[in-house]
Amino acid sequence: MDCASKHVMIFKFKFHGFRKSLSKFFGIEKFSVPELRVQQFQALASQTSMQERESLYSAVRHVYTGEGDVWDIGCAAGGSSFCLGAGLQDNRDLSCQGKTVKCFDLFSGYSGAAFANSGKFSPGMEDIEIFNLQTESVADFVKAEKLDLVTDLAGISREVL
Repeated sequence: MDCASKHVMIFKFKFHGFRKSLSKFFGIEKFSVPELRVQQFQALASQTSMQERESLYSAVRHVYTGEGDVWDIGCAAGGSSFCLGAGLQDNRDLSCQGKTVKCFDLFSGYSGAAFANSGKFSPGMEDIEIFNLQTESVADFVKAEKLDLVTDLAGISREVL
């Protein structure tokens, strides 16, 4: 089995039209997001827009079949990870049981600094604490791992990447 079939990566891009592009790619424009999830997404500290959060949720909730893994690379404070984990939690496909979203980041102080004035977190909280707080209700569906893409993946064949 090649790497492409082992891992499903949902990339987060910051550009105009992201939801429309992602929705068209995954065919998820026909799916709605439950109101409870919308409220949870609105409460997140995240650099993703509401449309991006809903798209990430819908892609994992309605399209992901359990084949391969879902990775969130650069998960920072866990906003996107929460959305992906919520989608996995709500996914009723039996093949998804026992699956988790692999969440990779440096957890090196970026989130604490980026959201210091948000009023959502105590001063001095570590990034991993912020991540755990934000993903608490989907903790069984997300797994945070410290990873430096430059150093930790330096030895991996370019064919895999």
